[in-house]
Amino acid sequence: MDSRPRNGLFSTLKPACVDLIQATVNFGSKRADAKAVVRSLDVLLEILNRDAQSLDSTLGDYVFYPLSHVFRQSQLLPERAVELALNCLDILLSNCWNQNVSGGLAEQLTILLTFIAGGRPAQVGSIGISEELKVAAFRCLTSLFKSMVNPKTKGWPTDTANLPTLGHAVTVILDAIVDGGSLELQLDALAALEAFRLCVEKETLAGVLPGVVSSLTKCLRLSTSTRRSYKVLERGLRILSAILKSVLADSQTGLAFRGVQATSQLKGDEPQLNDSFLKASAPQIKLALASVVKLRSHEKSVVRHALLHLCLVVLEDCRQSLSPAAGVMVETLIVLSADNSLEGQLTLRRLASVDYNTVDLIQSSMHKWMVALPRLMQSNDDGARRSVIKQLSTSFCLLSELGVQSKILENTMAAALRDSVSSGLQARSKQLLVQQTDELFGTAVDQLPLMTSSTVCMSFQPLLLSHKSQEGTLQDLELFLQQLGRSGSSLIIVRELLDHIRNASGDDFLASFWLSLKLLKNASEENLLLEDLVYAGSSAANVRTQLTEELYSLALGIFSGPADDNQMDWRLHGLALEALALEAQQLGRGFRMELVDALYPLVNLIGSSNEGLRSHAFTALNITARSCGYVGVSNLLVDNVDYLVNAVSLKLNTLDVSPQAPKVLLMMVKLTGPPLLPFLDDLVGSIFAALDNFHGYPRLVALLFSVLEGIVGEGSKSIAVALRSGTEVTIGKSSAQAPTISQLCAMLGGLKRRVFKPPISAEVPASEEFPRRPWRHSDGEGTLTDAEAGGPLAQPEDTEGAPPTTNKVYQMVKKIARFGQHYLTHESPVFRRQLLNLLTTACDALCSNENEFLPLINDIWPVTIKRLYDSEHFVVVAAAETICQICRCAGDFMSSRIHSEWRDIKLLYWNTHHKLQRGARQSGIGTFTPSNQVRNALIGLLAVVVEHVRIDDDMFDDILDMLSDVLERRRDIQDVLSLVNADAVWLVTRTFYGGAARNPPRVDGFAFEPVTGCGSS
Repeated sequence: MDSRPRNGLFSTLKPACVDLIQATVNFGSKRADAKAVVRSLDVLLEILNRDAQSLDSTLGDYVFYPLSHVFRQSQLLPERAVELALNCLDILLSNCWNQNVSGGLAEQLTILLTFIAGGRPAQVGSIGISEELKVAAFRCLTSLFKSMVNPKTKGWPTDTANLPTLGHAVTVILDAIVDGGSLELQLDALAALEAFRLCVEKETLAGVLPGVVSSLTKCLRLSTSTRRSYKVLERGLRILSAILKSVLADSQTGLAFRGVQATSQLKGDEPQLNDSFLKASAPQIKLALASVVKLRSHEKSVVRHALLHLCLVVLEDCRQSLSPAAGVMVETLIVLSADNSLEGQLTLRRLASVDYNTVDLIQSSMHKWMVALPRLMQSNDDGARRSVIKQLSTSFCLLSELGVQSKILENTMAAALRDSVSSGLQARSKQLLVQQTDELFGTAVDQLPLMTSSTVCMSFQPLLLSHKSQEGTLQDLELFLQQLGRSGSSLIIVRELLDHIRNASGDDFLASFWLSLKLLKNASEENLLLEDLVYAGSSAANVRTQLTEELYSLALGIFSGPADDNQMDWRLHGLALEALALEAQQLGRGFRMELVDALYPLVNLIGSSNEGLRSHAFTALNITARSCGYVGVSNLLVDNVDYLVNAVSLKLNTLDVSPQAPKVLLMMVKLTGPPLLPFLDDLVGSIFAALDNFHGYPRLVALLFSVLEGIVGEGSKSIAVALRSGTEVTIGKSSAQAPTISQLCAMLGGLKRRVFKPPISAEVPASEEFPRRPWRHSDGEGTLTDAEAGGPLAQPEDTEGAPPTTNKVYQMVKKIARFGQHYLTHESPVFRRQLLNLLTTACDALCSNENEFLPLINDIWPVTIKRLYDSEHFVVVAAAETICQICRCAGDFMSSRIHSEWRDIKLLYWNTHHKLQRGARQSGIGTFTPSNQVRNALIGLLAVVVEHVRIDDDMFDDILDMLSDVLERRRDIQDVLSLVNADAVWLVTRTFYGGAARNPPRVDGFAFEPVTGCGSS
C-alpha cells in the first residue's frame, strides 16, 4: 500500500478495513463471534457502493487485503459474511481491475469463486450453499471474465495449466444454468457464460463446445416437468447463437475447408478446428438444434425472435460448417414467418434468392407437411392443423414469388389437400343427411315467407368443416386456397382434382368438388398470371373458363338426383348450387341461355326440407339473378316463366308423382307473387287432373292443395281493380228506428194498393225482379245461351274497363274455388280444413264482382254448410269462419240459405252448449277445449249472420235466446244485435241478468223509467 491513494476516500476506507482485519483475526482466535465480521463487511460495502466511481487499482489492492482474510476463512464464516465479501469483490472487479487484472490474481479468483459457487471438487452438488451466495459468486465471475477481455491479459487461459481451472468453472456455470433453483441464479449463470465466451480464444471455446451445447440444449428443451422463464430461454438462445458463430462460423473455419490444418496455441491433444472436428460436431449440433427449435411455438415474441436469430446464424454464418442442420433451420424460419414475422419472411426470401439449396429445403419441408396434413386433420389438435396450413401457405407464397414451380409438388399438393379435407369431414350422417318432415313430401312452407322477406344474401354459408371446433382450421385453409388460387398452379391442381372426381365417391367426391370450387373462385382473371399457362396451349382465362364449365356440368348431373334422398349427402347439392352460381358469375348475361336447364332444379331446392340446403338455394338464386342482369328474383322467374311452366306441366301431365313439380310451382308462387299468376291458368287444370288421378295419395294431395292455396292467397292480393258489377252487395245493417204515424199510414196505403194490383202479364218484362230460369248449367260451367234457355238471359259479366291481367287472375281463383268444393268430402280432416281456408281467402278476393261471385256461392254452399256438422272440431271451426266470410261478402243473398239451415244450426249450437255445461259440472272445462272452440266459432257465426244477412223475427228471437248468456260480457255481440232490435236486446239483458239495463230504449217523445223486480219473476 505504498502508492498514494486519494486522501479523502482512503481516510474513509482505512478505519473500515482495519476493523474488518481485526474482526477476522479475533474470529480466527476465538476471541469474537462472526457478527463483528458481518458488521465490518456491511460498513465496508456501504462505503464501496457510495464511492464506487472514485475507486482505482491502488485502492482496490488496499481493500482486497482485508477481504482475502475473509476468503481464507470462508469455510468457517457464515454465508452472510462470505456473500458480503463477494459483493465487495464484485465492486472491485468492476471498478478497480476492469482493465489491468493480473493473470495470477485472475486464476486465484477463478478457483475461489468456482469453489464458492459449486463447492470443492469432492462436494460438487452439495446442498449446503444458498442461492444468494451462488448468485454473488456468479456475479463476481462475470465481472472477472469481463475484466480479462483486455488484450493484455487475454492470453492466460491458453496456458495448459489453467485448463482444469477453466473447465471446472464452465462446468459449475453450466450446472447452475440447467439446475439452478431460481430465475436470478440462472440468469447470472448465463451472464457468466456469455462473459466467458468473450474472454477466451476460439480454440479454448471449441474445447468446451460440446458440453456448452449439451447443457444449453437441456436448458432450452421444452419440458412439462420443468418450465423455464422466457427470459432464460431468450438469453440462452442468444448465447447459443453467439457461441456457434464464434466457433463454427465459415469465416472461422475457412482454412479447414481449404484442406489446410488449423493451428492452435493449445498444447497436448486439445481439439483442433479441422475437418474431423467439424464432421464430428455438425451431426451432434444438428440433434441439439432439432430439440431447441421446438421453441418456435412459444407464446412470447422475444423467444421466437431469439430463435429467429439462431436460424440466421446457422444459415448465414455457418452455412457450410452446419449444413446438416440447414433443413431444420429453414423449416423453423418458415414456421416463424407463418406467424406474421416480417423479418423471417425477408430472410427466407433473401436466402432463397441467393442459394438454390434453400429452395430445395423449402420444397422438402412443404412435401413433409403435405404428407402429415391428412393425419393431423383427423386429430383433435386444432392448433397443429392450423400451424401446418399456415406453414404450407407461407412456403407456397415464397416459391410463387420466386417463380418456382414443380409438377411433382403440384400433384402432391392436390392429393394432400383432397385427402386432408376428406379426413376432416365428420361422419355425422344423421345430421348431414336431409332431415325429412313427417310428411313424405315436406316443404317447410311455413318458413318460406320469412325466407323470402329477409335481406338478400349474396354469400354462401360454409358447408364443409363447419363444426365449431374446425372454424379456425377452415379460416386458415380458405386463406391458403385464396393464395393458391392466385397462382398459375391453381388451374393445374383443379385439373387433377376434376380428373379424380370422375371416379370418386363419398367424402372424396365432396372434398375434390369443394377444393375445385374454392380454387376456381379465387382464380379470377385479374388474379391469374398475365402470361399464358403452358397448358394445352391456352391462356389462363380460357383454361379457367373450361374448368368452370366442366364443374358446372358435374353440378347439373347432381341436380338430376333427388335432393331429399336419404342416401345422398345434401352437401353435394349445396356445392352444386355454388358451382351454378360461379358459372352464372362467369357468363353474366350469357347465362340466361342456361336457365332452361338450371332454373328448374334451382327453384326446386328452395323447397327442400333441409334448412341449410334451402338457404344455399336462396343465395344461389340471388347471385344468378344479379349475374344475369335482373333486378331481383321475381323478375328472373317472371321473365323465364315459360321454362318453369313447361317443365311443371310436363311432369304433371305425365302422371309424375314425385314432389318436385308441385314444390317448384309453390316456390314460384311464393317467390314471385301476383306477377306470375296470369301464366298459371293452364297449370290449375293440370293440378286438378293430378288430384283426380292421385286422390289416394294424401301427402301428394296435401302438397297440391298447398300450391292451390298459395295461388289463391297471392291472387287475392293482385285483384286490386274491382270489376264493374251490378247491384252492390249489402253487407251491413243500420240501427232500427221506431216508425212514426205518417210512416205507418204510408205503409198501410201501400198494402192497400197491392191488394188491388192487376195480374202479372204472361210476357215477362226485361227488368224482372226475380229470374224465372236457371242461371247456369247443372254442372256449373258457363251461362246458358238464349237457345238453351228458351229466352234471353242476363248478359255475361261486363269486364270492359278492367285490366286483362286482373280478369284472368279472377277467373283462375274462381275456378280453383269451384273445383275445390269437390274435395271438401275428403277423408282427411286436415285437407278439409285446408280447403275451407282456401275458400275463405277466395271469397274475399271474388266478392268484388257480384255477377260472378253469387253464382259461385250458389254452387259451393251445399257442400260447405255440411262441414259445419263435421266430426272434427277444427273442421267445424274452419267451416264457421268460411260461412262467416261468405255472409260478409254475399249479404242478403244468404238469407234463404241460412233460413233453410237454421234448424240444424240451432240444434248444433244447443248440443254444444249443453255439452259444455255437463263438462263444467263434472270436472270443469278449459277455454281451449274443442267444445269451447266450436261454441265460440258458432257465436261468431251468429253475430255475422245478424250483422250482414236479412233474417226474420223468429230467427232473431232464437239468436237472442242462444246468445243471452254472453251478452253481458261480449259488448260487441250486444252492439250487433242492437242494430236489428235494440229494445229486445235491452229486455233480454234486463231479464237474464237483472238490475238496470245498460241502454234503456228510447223513442221520440217517450222516456222509459227503469223497471225493478222483473229479473226475479
